[in-house]
Amino acid sequence: MDLSKLTAATLPAFAQVVPTNHIPFSALHHGLSPLDALMLTGACPSKGAARRLIAGRGFRVNEREWRDPQRPITLEDTILGLVIVLRVGKRRVYMLVADCV
Repeated sequence: MDLSKLTAATLPAFAQVVPTNHIPFSALHHGLSPLDALMLTGACPSKGAARRLIAGRGFRVNEREWRDPQRPITLEDTILGLVIVLRVGKRRVYMLVADCV
């Protein structure tokens, strides 16, 4: 998946084909736990399952492998300052969008 082509114009179309969850902007400002992100999207049923997924190198944030379950997802990890694309395994993709309100 080439996320470099994701723009403000193509974002709504992408959101229609990928399961999308909205989070408060403050969650990214303070840092969102990758374990919480995986549970929020429904990708993992528990934090233990999320830890095992990350340890098994099956989790990517915006196409970058995420290896540390303690490192929070922050604004620096976003696309367009608002979007995070989570990949679980090879095929499951989820999107988190930060609401500015």
